[in-house]
Amino acid sequence: MGFLICLPLTAQRDAFNGLDVNLNNLYRLSDAKTRSISPENFTGEKGKGGMATLEEGSASKAARDLGQGWKVNPYVRIPAGETFTMAEIDGPGAIQQIWMTPMHYEPINRVRIRIAVPE
Repeated sequence: MGFLICLPLTAQRDAFNGLDVNLNNLYRLSDAKTRSISPENFTGEKGKGGMATLEEGSASKAARDLGQGWKVNPYVRIPAGETFTMAEIDGPGAIQQIWMTPMHYEPINRVRIRIAVPE
C-alpha cells in the first residue's frame, strides 16, 4: 500500500529581493540588478571588465603576453595612510561580498572600510 501526498504547486508568494542567497533559495528569481565592482571595472557596467591596457594595468608585466581583455589590472595597491574610492553609486543597494588582501606586514586592525550613506 502506498500513500500519495499532493502538495499544491504555487508560484513565488513573496517577492525575492536577491539578498542572502543560499542553497535553500538559489532557485528563486529576483528583479535585483547585480554588478561586480573591481579594479577591472570600477563602475560595474556590463561589458566593461577587462578594458585595461598593458600601459595602465597593475599586472602589466605578468600579462604582457596576454594583452587587453585579460586580467591586466586585477588589483590596486593603496599605500598606508591613503584613501581610495572604489566606487560611487547612487540609489539603494547591498554589498554582498568584499574581498581584499592586506599585505602581510600590515596589521588588519589598521584597515578601515568606510561606506558613506547620504543623509
